[in-house]
This record gives sequence, C-alpha cells and structure tokens, in this order.
Amino acid sequence: MGKYGWFERLALPLALVILAVAIVLVYRDGVLYRASREDAQQAEGVIASTTSLLLNLTEAETGQRGYLLTGKPEYLEPYHSSVTAVRRDLEQLQHHIRRRENQDRMPRLEQLVNDKLAELETTIELRRKQDPGGSAQNRPRWLREDRHG
Repeated sequence: MGKYGWFERLALPLALVILAVAIVLVYRDGVLYRASREDAQQAEGVIASTTSLLLNLTEAETGQRGYLLTGKPEYLEPYHSSVTAVRRDLEQLQHHIRRRENQDRMPRLEQLVNDKLAELETTIELRRKQDPGGSAQNRPRWLREDRHG
C-alpha cells in the first residue's frame, strides 16, 4: 500500500469538508443576523410610531378638553398641531409595518383614529356654536372668577 496510511489520505479531504461546512454555517449565521437586525429595526420603528401616535392623540384630546372647559381658542393650538402629528404618525406606522397580519390591521386602526379625531372635532364645533365669541359668561363660574387677586 503506500507510504501513507488511510488516516493521512483522508485527512486533507476531511479537513476541506469541515472547512466548507464551517463556511456555509458562518454565511447562514450572517444572513440570519442581518434578517434579525432588520426585524429589530422594524419593531423599533413600529414601537416609536405607535408611542408617538398615542401621545399625539392624548395631546389632541387635552387641547380639545381645555377648549371645551374654557372656550379659549389658544387651547386649540395643541389640538391642531397634534392632529397634524397624528396623520404623520399613521403614515410612519404604515411605512414600518411589514408583516401581513399587521398590515391587515392598519385600516381598522386608521378608522378608529379617524373616528376619534372626528369626535374631537365635533365637540369643538359644538362648543364654538354654543359660544362663538368665547365669552366668559358661558364658562363655568370657577373659570370666570379671578383667583389671583
């Protein structure tokens, strides 16, 4: 038989097979890592957009409530800026959502948000019609009284 035994003859091919398997595994791990990183970035975008949406809806509601209580138009500034931000947040959320089951839920979320914004706008309009000039006599007594002096 020759100078080398069976182990020596199989060592190089075996090492090459092991090396090839290791390369395939490293490549696969890299692909999985990139996919996981993209999923994490997408999830962060969804969380950020959802959080901003909730905060801006709350801010719109706060502005609406302030106007309903006082009749002062300056309370509508946070309302108007928040409504604009809510629209932007919905667009960004749509951009970040990639999973099909979540995309299917977006129309329902948009409908709920639009219903809420319509409710806020309706109550503001009712308050304007009740007190078009924002006069003090239509405010609750505790808001009409001067508590500073």
